[in-house]
Amino acid sequence: MFLIRPDPEYDESLESYIIRLAEENHFRVKKLFPHLGKLLQKQHGKLAGAMPTDLGSFNLYHANTSSSKRYWALSLLSDLCCKEHLPFLELSVLKTDRLFAGHHSSLYWKGLDIPKVFFRSENIPVCPQCLKEKSYIPTFWHISLVRACPRHGTALVFKCPQCGVGVDYIRDAAVHSCRCGFDLISAKTEIGNPQLVKLAERVYGYKTKSKGDNLLYSASTTEAVFGAVLWFMLWADDSGGPSVDEDDVLLRCIDFFDDWPRKLYVRLDQLAQGGLEYSVRSMQETAFRSIFGSLLRVSRYLPDSRLATNDILKFVFSFFDRAIFQEGHPYAEIGQTLLDGFEACVILGINTRHLARLIEEGMLHPYRLQKDKQLISPEQPLFRLNDVFVLWCVSFQSGESNRSLYLSRW
Repeated sequence: MFLIRPDPEYDESLESYIIRLAEENHFRVKKLFPHLGKLLQKQHGKLAGAMPTDLGSFNLYHANTSSSKRYWALSLLSDLCCKEHLPFLELSVLKTDRLFAGHHSSLYWKGLDIPKVFFRSENIPVCPQCLKEKSYIPTFWHISLVRACPRHGTALVFKCPQCGVGVDYIRDAAVHSCRCGFDLISAKTEIGNPQLVKLAERVYGYKTKSKGDNLLYSASTTEAVFGAVLWFMLWADDSGGPSVDEDDVLLRCIDFFDDWPRKLYVRLDQLAQGGLEYSVRSMQETAFRSIFGSLLRVSRYLPDSRLATNDILKFVFSFFDRAIFQEGHPYAEIGQTLLDGFEACVILGINTRHLARLIEEGMLHPYRLQKDKQLISPEQPLFRLNDVFVLWCVSFQSGESNRSLYLSRW
């Protein structure tokens, strides 16, 4: 079916490759999918229903429930459409069971786990200079943390200079042409914000030349950068949710992680002081989350919960460790606050089933007696922070989640 098979670029998106494949074989992209559907129907009728009908839903991660049938459909098409194997699967973005910040699902591409909330499926910006050098769309431009080009140091173009409509190569089925006919290669570029350029370098996997203690630039992996930004938006920022629609959000995030962990401790100090001063109940009747919000829940899986690799969780632990064990600490009463089951699991590094077993075996005691055979809701604040932290210290230490990992920072 395809006599000409262009070589894919390593970081090219699947949709970009489909567009180039169609153009070089003189197919219109909109007419391509009926041909692919008929070919699949002829060879394997049961998989025909798994075939997407448009470019916008072609990628594997768009499958509503399971992407397994679509995987086999693309695999079969890869073999049928050409003498050589087409790289449909190698370029695909896949679903994964990896979670960020407790409950945010992620996608998998080229060995990289990406929070789904950070993956653009439409309105994908471009770098005109990159398009001029090679006419294809990198998958990195789908990642919303990338708002500047790390190769050229320029801001990405989000809107067509001629018609003002948002740039979207999938909608327009063209790599560098807007639907109004304007060639995006000729779009003027502006110098990108240096901080956003550095952040894009980290997402691309480049080694940054930045010096200092900014957590985002010194993070060990790209996934750790994703986790830190998501944590900031869920807990430290006041914007209301994990959305990266403006440069200001990322600039606030970069500023927060500068001189790490000073601003985290300032924020925790303020919350602890406010909780002790304004709480209408004694700390023994106060839920931990009423003072610190979802801090513990969203500090897990960034992208994992090991203190050796999760810097945010490590310094959160350090703060509460001092409050609990340092004699005469002004926030010592915070140790009397009540954790719910999920928060207790974060500190102990276990799941809710293991937590239930600890309660059954008498290793962890709810502050309030429960009736026989009464199920304990993981949402119910029942466990004193002091008790859970001490249990972690004496029974749940490990090589990568140990107090010694942060004690040396005091």
